[in-house]
Amino acid sequence: MSIRSLFIPLVLFLWSSPLLAAASLEDQIAALLKRYHLDGAQVSIDTRIPATGQPLYRLHPNLALNPASTMKILTSVAALENLGPQHRYPTEFYSQEEPRDGALPDLWIKGYGNPFLVSEELHWIVDQLRGRGIRRIEGPVYVDDTYFNPERPLRYPGTTGRGIYRVVTGALSFNFNPPPALRYRARRWRDPAEDVPSPLQRSPQISKKMLDPALAAGLTFKEALQRKGIQVSGPVQFGRVTPRLKPLLFHVSRPLREIVITLNKFS
Repeated sequence: MSIRSLFIPLVLFLWSSPLLAAASLEDQIAALLKRYHLDGAQVSIDTRIPATGQPLYRLHPNLALNPASTMKILTSVAALENLGPQHRYPTEFYSQEEPRDGALPDLWIKGYGNPFLVSEELHWIVDQLRGRGIRRIEGPVYVDDTYFNPERPLRYPGTTGRGIYRVVTGALSFNFNPPPALRYRARRWRDPAEDVPSPLQRSPQISKKMLDPALAAGLTFKEALQRKGIQVSGPVQFGRVTPRLKPLLFHVSRPLREIVITLNKFS
């Protein structure tokens, strides 16, 4: 992070560790802050014993700071507790009809929040569709990200800034929502304030903001299909999957226990 602030969560658990030996806990934490050049920064620390909640060490515990990526610790604990370490996120593919003479009338993609729908998985998915003999999609590619919220993208405090890390979260995202080279209109949401001329907001700096992850994911899928020799005649647009559609492919992510390890190392 480029900011000069750090937040260490209240749930920084300390088991039997060299930190509790030899020098005092205060001295060792001070040494750590100095080692990582944080001794002059704004720091808030509150360490406690997990079983009792008894404080071990406190430094400006009431100082409000942006938790930044350390919030991933809490998110990971909540996900593992509620979903389980073996949970896998599905991504489903449908069409109105079964393939006929190598053609589909359309393609529907429904996401369920896979945080690691990345290039490697995209290539596997496209190969599977091609392996079924599909060579043409004669209509649109529909994207469905209504699993989290059927009305609009999931927003939370901090998504309105210009930073590339302040992305809009959606149930269908690709490669951590990088801004694509193509520009296209975002969906028109019920709230007129949400209507924007493009799913990206650009600034003179490198920072960018993704405003419609599902449409960006759909564009990426369309391009990947075409590169593999599957012609796509229609545009990419939003559409809600219904029971009348025919299932084509059911893709699942790697287990959550593996996803959590990678996500918590990434930043």
